[in-house]
Amino acid sequence: RPDTRSAGALSPTPRLSPDQVPAGAPAFAQSDGRVKTSAAWLIDHAGYGKGFKVAEDAPASLSTKHVLALTNRGGASSGDFTTLARTVIDGVRDVYGITLVPEPRLIGCTICRVLALPDATSRPALLQQGGWVACCPELARGQN
Repeated sequence: RPDTRSAGALSPTPRLSPDQVPAGAPAFAQSDGRVKTSAAWLIDHAGYGKGFKVAEDAPASLSTKHVLALTNRGGASSGDFTTLARTVIDGVRDVYGITLVPEPRLIGCTICRVLALPDATSRPALLQQGGWVACCPELARGQN
C-alpha cells in the first residue's frame, strides 16, 4: 500500500509572529508572543492537496490521507523527495510568505534555501530549482 511507505512529515508546526498568520488559519498563542499555526493548513490552502505529485508518474507524493506525509509510491529516490518538498515549500512561500522547514532527516542529502550556489565541483552533485538546492550523491550517479 503506497500510503504506508512514508518518508516522514514534510514540516513541523510553524511558529510565527501574529501578523504572519494567514486569515482563517488555525492560530495558537505561545508564551513567547509567537503563534503556532498548522503546516497542513498552509500546504492544503496553498493548493497542494492530498495525493499531490509534481508529475502524474512521479514516485513520490503527498499522502492521500493527509498533506503532511511524504510517501513513496514505489521507487522514489531522495531526489524525488527533495523535488516534491521544494515544490510544496516554494508554493507555500509564494502564497503566504512563510517558508516551511523540511522535517525529514536526510542522510547523504540536503535541501536548503541558498542565496548563491557554491562551486559545483566541490559537491557530489547539485540540483537547483527556484533557489532550493539538493546535494545528493545519487544525483551525481544520474539516479535522480
